[in-house]
Amino acid sequence: MQSNSALGVAGLGSLLATVYRGKLPDGLPEDAVSSLGATLSHARGRADGEALAEAARSAFTDAQSVTMSVGVAAALTGAAVALLALPGRTSRAVAPGPESEEVGRPGSQRDAE
Repeated sequence: MQSNSALGVAGLGSLLATVYRGKLPDGLPEDAVSSLGATLSHARGRADGEALAEAARSAFTDAQSVTMSVGVAAALTGAAVALLALPGRTSRAVAPGPESEEVGRPGSQRDAE
């Protein structure tokens, strides 16, 4: 079960990175697009640094939105599959009352009758 969780986290992380990189402006060096922190560090030494920093923040927010949406869709799909595919539990039509608990107990009034 842990390997499935790790695979899901890795997949979502890859999706986040891919969407983030895709939303950044073209022409940035590879080391500047590896993370938000790297992009912000790269933006500090540039003339258009403030615009690049804002674009990086926006790209990261968009990437998080996409990733969270995919994660929620996967969770809902898993819940639907579990609800439909796993065997259900049978429920009792009527909950047992206190009378049924007394039957068979030594010294109960019903045993005396």
